[in-house]
Amino acid sequence: VSINVDLLSAQLGVPVVPISARRRFGIRTLLDTITATLSNPVQPHHNIPQFPDLLQRHAHNLEGRNVEISDGEVRSLSHIEAFRALVDCGGVIEQRLHATYGDKIAIELERMRQETGINGKLSLIETEIRYAWINQVLEDSVVEGEALRPSRSDRIDRIMMHRVGGVFLFVILSAIVFQAVFTWAMPLMDGIDTLFGIIGLAVSEAMEPGPLHSLIVDGIVAGVGGVVIFLPQIAILFLFIAILEDCGYLARAALLMDRVLSACGLSGKSFLPLLSSFACAVPGIMATRTIEDRRDRIATMVVAPLMSCSARLPVYVLFIGAFIPDRPVLGNLIGLQGLTLFTMYCVGAAVAIPIAWLLKGSLLKGNAPPFLLEMPSYKLPSPRTVGLRVYHSSKAFVLRAGSIILVTTIVMWALAYFPRPESVIKQYQSERMHVAESALLQDINQREASHLLEASYLGQAGQFLEPIVSPLGWDWRIGMAVLASFPAREVIVSVLGTIYSLGGNQDETSEDLNHAL
Repeated sequence: VSINVDLLSAQLGVPVVPISARRRFGIRTLLDTITATLSNPVQPHHNIPQFPDLLQRHAHNLEGRNVEISDGEVRSLSHIEAFRALVDCGGVIEQRLHATYGDKIAIELERMRQETGINGKLSLIETEIRYAWINQVLEDSVVEGEALRPSRSDRIDRIMMHRVGGVFLFVILSAIVFQAVFTWAMPLMDGIDTLFGIIGLAVSEAMEPGPLHSLIVDGIVAGVGGVVIFLPQIAILFLFIAILEDCGYLARAALLMDRVLSACGLSGKSFLPLLSSFACAVPGIMATRTIEDRRDRIATMVVAPLMSCSARLPVYVLFIGAFIPDRPVLGNLIGLQGLTLFTMYCVGAAVAIPIAWLLKGSLLKGNAPPFLLEMPSYKLPSPRTVGLRVYHSSKAFVLRAGSIILVTTIVMWALAYFPRPESVIKQYQSERMHVAESALLQDINQREASHLLEASYLGQAGQFLEPIVSPLGWDWRIGMAVLASFPAREVIVSVLGTIYSLGGNQDETSEDLNHAL
């Protein structure tokens, strides 16, 4: 494609600057042109799309009507807003007019639309007129060369977008991403966990036991650690997303998944947020911002947390180890525990599909928007672009989600710490006075922690909710542990350890905790 920049600028009546943001070409020229235009604005150009005179007159009649924008702010409609009110049936401008003038404005707008005398929807007429004008402008200024052979991207797409082979490659690629998020991040997560454990131990040794000690160690340090520990998974996930997006494959993945997701009312653009939610629901929900349709975006947000995020893995491992026997199935091809873990991950997706279908058929009902997606050419990813994407996404997670998780963790700490009945403390202090062996002292400390947790506001809430959760087969202990896991799901493991007087340092591999359950 050859573009005559000077001719295009003359036809549009504004400066035209060729740029390539990816190669950082023309950026300085663009900035200089913006500065020059601000100091010497261009004159209005009369080469614009020509709409029917009656439509323009109706828009002129609506121009100047007062509408309430937000928080009591009132201003008059501009010409283009008045034009949009006529063309966009049920659009934002019409909604604002309706909120100001009531039903009479809807009747007036419908009359104006019918009086234009054009067959068909005005939005379609507008599209046809604008594209006809665009084609006229580009006819001389843009020259397309003859396509002698398929482009490199076309040749690659014969494989990547094949009905069978393309889907197979997509599944393999998704499996690689999914596995990398778990395996690559695990050493970093273990390192962060160890680091915050050392920090917590150092603070414990430097402070006397008491509310402030517990707040810093169990509230603040544990809360910050609970946020930072997931940063490697977030960074690795967005690293893959940025690479796939910058090389041009992500649009193909959305197109491949559109047929599957459209059956339950979603579009191919919902695939990426749902995939992200397998690592953590927070970036999954953040990724829905790329979905233009509001109904699709909300439906995807609702079902994204149903995917089994990595924080649930310790919970699955703990309960599978406690209740599922370790024996082979299907010969010796697969173990029952591994099959159960795989099934647990499938449950979320299996439940999400009918919920999304129900939402799109009821509360979020509406006409499905056309799935329009640009297919960029394949290219090598830009390290700078990929790095910035990972940095900004990780920063957004820490600042936005991290602040909420930290505050929630501190609130849950307070509910689990207070009140501390003096009678319970004196009882266990008396027991410790007659014991010298460290093992017995540890047992007393664990029983005291369990008793205090039972007497706390969180324990009282668990006992209050027991009649509600008992049909699930839970007692107040499990109900309380579920409440405690709201800031982070994996917290339920250590809370169960405390409840069963085993200590809060238990993990999903603990044989004692498995036996207690």
